[in-house]
Amino acid sequence: MQFISFHGIPSIPSLKPLCADHVNHQAMQQRVPHELRSIEKLRDCPKTLTMGSQPLGNCLDYLSGVWTFDGLRHGFCVDLRRETTPFFHAAVEVTRVRQALISDIHSNFEALQAVLADISSQNVDKLICLGDVVGYGPNPCECLETVMRRAELTIMGNHDQAALFDPDGFNPVALRAIYWTRDRLDAGSASVVNRRWDFLSELPKMHTQDKVMFVHGSPRDPTNEYVFPEFIYDKSKMDNIFSRVTQYCFQGHTHMPGVFTPDLEFIKPSQCDNVFPLGKEKLMVNVGSVGQPRDEDNRACYVILDHDAKKIFFRRVEYDFEATIKKIYSFSELDRMLGDRLRTGR
Repeated sequence: MQFISFHGIPSIPSLKPLCADHVNHQAMQQRVPHELRSIEKLRDCPKTLTMGSQPLGNCLDYLSGVWTFDGLRHGFCVDLRRETTPFFHAAVEVTRVRQALISDIHSNFEALQAVLADISSQNVDKLICLGDVVGYGPNPCECLETVMRRAELTIMGNHDQAALFDPDGFNPVALRAIYWTRDRLDAGSASVVNRRWDFLSELPKMHTQDKVMFVHGSPRDPTNEYVFPEFIYDKSKMDNIFSRVTQYCFQGHTHMPGVFTPDLEFIKPSQCDNVFPLGKEKLMVNVGSVGQPRDEDNRACYVILDHDAKKIFFRRVEYDFEATIKKIYSFSELDRMLGDRLRTGR
């Protein structure tokens, strides 16, 4: 763990030792460098704090928590015993965070709401969406606007791209649905409509955080390439794809959750009790689909990436798919099979 000390930070008069539970955010912000003042949330102090292997003191002497700086979360602790020039020890813990990874919402608002409710109970620090917010389903505006508010990072999916440009390789059912989706996204005031299209047009195709990649399709073609479970029988193709992976790659697109290994295995969530350890070997992880599962399980699917535990957790969430099906049936532009498949998860 790397620590950084900032000296000469202005202190607050009559500062008394505090626990993180009782700290005043405004007062705390006055004690840290200006560029580090975006404090998201404070964690409970441990009984003792350490700098490397050297004990620092008990929780009444130090304040610990997290800050957000340059889009990343970092841990910190402050020496509260020094009222004139307190130290600001910053433990750089960029990836020590629980991230919820969702993908392929496909305008299914009931599924998205259920998943977000489940995420709220899982002590998650950050929400990442791996694309295909829209397409197929009956609530593109509601899903897009929710993701715009809630996700800290959203990757462009092929349906998001098709809403912006000429669809490539879409079957007739998907094509009618995306044209209808465009019309829905164009409904509303000019400012609302522009905000939607601006958001979609600015989505990145890939994001890398340390040695972790986030894409919609694959590391080789981040938007459009499918990586199906049966590809494990094509060694040349999988070797080529894995050569683009730094350490871990998280993706969606196929709507089929599971873990690909360099040994040409595809491990379904049911085969690992929904928990998979993160080791030194490269992995590609499909996080499944929120709004249109296709692994014969009609529950919404997402993944929690826990950097501290060095594990990923596959989560399944029940939702009212009959309500979504009823909406799909009400629009002639949306094929009834788009609703029917939600019952079977295929």
